[in-house]
Amino acid sequence: MYVPCANQTLNLVVVDSAKSSTDALTFFGVLTRLYVLFSSLVQHWSILKKHAELSVKSQSDTRWKTRINCIRPLRYYLKDASAALQDLEDFCVEKGDGKTASESKSLIAQLSSWRFLLSILIWHDVLFQVNKTSKILQSYGV
Repeated sequence: MYVPCANQTLNLVVVDSAKSSTDALTFFGVLTRLYVLFSSLVQHWSILKKHAELSVKSQSDTRWKTRINCIRPLRYYLKDASAALQDLEDFCVEKGDGKTASESKSLIAQLSSWRFLLSILIWHDVLFQVNKTSKILQSYGV
């Protein structure tokens, strides 16, 4: 019989909790949309880089650590990310790319919602503590 280690169990708890509510699903869905939008074309990525040494990250369904890497840029550089989205929207309007312009505008609205701002703070703090706990568990070999 296989008994998972404490670190794997912690990982599963966090991954499952991220799927446990509509708010969490929506929040992590917005993070995925940001990554897909900026990583889809080199021009989009350069617009993001113009605003800061900011990088959006992809997330894994099974590794909680990738989720904190997705949240951290928004936690500390939300204003830059929003400005990059606004520039991307303007760029896409000029190029006649209505789909990407609409997606950018939608994400700007999402990023400025009270619910999303609270989610950034809560999930960042939760995942930061999970990271600390995971490192402690790893050091004891539990």
